[in-house]
Amino acid sequence: MMSQKVSHAPIPQTPTQGVSPMKKFLCTLSLSIALAALASAAPLTYSLSQDAGLGHTNPVGTWAFLSALHTPDGWNQGSWEQTPSSYSTAVLDWNAGDNREIWYRPGNQWYDHPAVYVSNYTNSATRAINLTISNGGDAIVKWTSPVTGTISLSGFLTDATPIETSQGALMWITKYTGSGLDTNLVQTVNVAAHGSTNFSFQTTVNAGDVLYFRKTFANSPDNYGKWISGFDVSIAVPEPACLGLLALGAVGLLRRRRE
Repeated sequence: MMSQKVSHAPIPQTPTQGVSPMKKFLCTLSLSIALAALASAAPLTYSLSQDAGLGHTNPVGTWAFLSALHTPDGWNQGSWEQTPSSYSTAVLDWNAGDNREIWYRPGNQWYDHPAVYVSNYTNSATRAINLTISNGGDAIVKWTSPVTGTISLSGFLTDATPIETSQGALMWITKYTGSGLDTNLVQTVNVAAHGSTNFSFQTTVNAGDVLYFRKTFANSPDNYGKWISGFDVSIAVPEPACLGLLALGAVGLLRRRRE
């Protein structure tokens, strides 16, 4: 008796679970590239002395030049706290012959102060900023943050008045986040007579927050040794592209985990 051949139906194959090695490799590679670019990318930097020469305008870029009346008790024995809406936008007296801009309080002549001087205007390599004050008020440099995050500030303040009785210089650095009084003191910079002080610190901001760099009297108003200060500041902010790369890397990591 001949044996019959029994045919068996093909056994169904279970689909391979997981991700192919190539797909895993590509996900890991994209994440590595994104994180490497994030680590190597330099932050954006806003430099007062460089940006101030972009044009005879106020504001210029993220910077603006203002002035404020002295605090209610008269001088620095009081407080920097005022309503920022009361700060005056400085007007321009451009002395082309001396190659400088002079931004001063409306209603005053530039020599009556307060004023912000941009010297060596046409030479970006040696451009200098000077702040002058008098009984008329304080000189202010304003910076508006275009980003949200932690920013790094570095700069200097000097007592540049060539008067023997000088007692130094004082600057209040405040952060303003909304309506009402300018109440958030971030840093105080004090300078000895004919001296210079470097400062460096970090602070957190939201887009639209304002930093005020306010030069005022270090002592009494009748000490004319505090009229002139040299000043500059650079502000490093997170690079928006870096934040995008970080998000891209995070998406790649999440996708890999899901798969």
